[in-house]
Amino acid sequence: MKSWKEEQVVQAFIDVRPGIPYGADQMKIMVHLVAELHGKPASILDLGCGDGITGEVLLQLYPEASGDFIDHSEPMLAKAEERLAAYPSIRIIQADLETEKLSDITNQTYDCIVSSYALHHLTHPRKRSIYEEIYKALNPGGVFLNVEHVASRSERIEAIWDHTLVNHIYEHRRTVEPTVTERDVWNAYINRADRFDNILAPVEDQCSWLRDSGFVDVDIYFKYFELAVFGGRRK
Repeated sequence: MKSWKEEQVVQAFIDVRPGIPYGADQMKIMVHLVAELHGKPASILDLGCGDGITGEVLLQLYPEASGDFIDHSEPMLAKAEERLAAYPSIRIIQADLETEKLSDITNQTYDCIVSSYALHHLTHPRKRSIYEEIYKALNPGGVFLNVEHVASRSERIEAIWDHTLVNHIYEHRRTVEPTVTERDVWNAYINRADRFDNILAPVEDQCSWLRDSGFVDVDIYFKYFELAVFGGRRK
């Protein structure tokens, strides 16, 4: 994940993020599930928080909540500090989720734990173990929701997804850069610096790992090709 420590990689993702299909809908689903499965969280943990956009959505709804925001990327955390400057009851923490346990990073428990396009950078054994750590870090009744990039079940579907995503990004790019071509977007997508940082797992497998960790109400709440919102709660 060394590429995410580079400013140009971070900025490239932020620029392309509005082109991710159904991005706003995924956030709405996450917010709705937090309200339905928990109610009013008083404490929030954002894993792989990036520039803080996901946690900010929750803090706008629950401004009295405390929050911890964890990421390993200095450029991302600098942007998170700027975005979340209006919320004094939060901590922004630099840590590597691949090598550091949650209990060593925060030693806290939370009503709500979220992650957005982050945990797919972890190895599969680490994904399984961090789900166990997330369960232990939740207060009773706490909820975990993962807005995530997951694996296709076949190479053919993966190829269809690649072209579908490029088309979405192209349509977005044209609104801010009218001269851009679809070939430009495709080349940028194929040659992106972080391409090989993705370690994708099927969402069905990850839901099984959550159940094995003790989570209840585990489900895939949304899925569009390789984009998924899934999670569960602690009893």
